[in-house]
Amino acid sequence: MSHSRRTFVKQAALFTGAMVLMPSITSCGRSSAVMANDPLFIPVVKPAHWDAVAFNKERALVGGAPASYHGAIGGTDGDKKHVGKHLPYLPKGVSVPDGYVAVMFGDADKGFARHPNSEAAEEIGDDGHWYDWIEVRKAVEGDADVVKSVYSSWPAPAASDNGKVLGFNGKAVTDNGGRETVYLAALPKGVAKGDMISVRGHCKKHGDWVDFFTL
Repeated sequence: MSHSRRTFVKQAALFTGAMVLMPSITSCGRSSAVMANDPLFIPVVKPAHWDAVAFNKERALVGGAPASYHGAIGGTDGDKKHVGKHLPYLPKGVSVPDGYVAVMFGDADKGFARHPNSEAAEEIGDDGHWYDWIEVRKAVEGDADVVKSVYSSWPAPAASDNGKVLGFNGKAVTDNGGRETVYLAALPKGVAKGDMISVRGHCKKHGDWVDFFTL
């Protein structure tokens, strides 16, 4: 067993009693023994010794991110330039409609690279680079609603999408290579200020990434 895989399994084994977060309406319980053998598991409650960079890096290298991106993740400063760049965070000072939470990716205050966004360009065969879905779940054990917000296009979601975007602090969504994009993700019913949530975002090019936050 490789060092990174051994570290990942060891960390997984510490999450006793947690369950797997699945991309569906509700989560379902699974034993910690099953979780320890599932390389893509995501805990539904925040573990006591949670390290978002370490967890997401290990998960990315065992299938959470495409193999073509593994070299960058494991390279020099990969934690900040590639893992941290993809981690969600909740920006401060953003006016958010009721029932939504503001999400951005790559928290510069933590030294992470900010995540760019770009639209599809058919003439060069590029299908774009943005977060095409975000899932939010109240971070509690037991069954709980998982709400997926969809962004099927960028810089403006399709009319049929339930996800919304806006520019940070009055800037345009397209400013600074798309780094000013704020994603508005729908909250599950009943989630209120003070609750802890998990936020899982899927980058079209580089897989899905997760972290926990208190509203």
